Amino acid sequence: MLAEDPLTLTMRIKLTIQALPWNEIASALVALAPKLHADAWSALSEKLSS
Repeated sequence: MLAEDPLTLTMRIKLTIQALPWNEIASALVALAPKLHADAWSALSEKLSS
């Protein structure tokens, strides 16, 4: 359900980083990268920095 809605990208990024082990995060983010908008990129940067 979340994967179909581009408005949920920020939420999906946060969930990905919180829920997946590090070895799976990279491939999940690579799959999301083409769909990311500015807010999602910002959320990704913030989550990876903390």
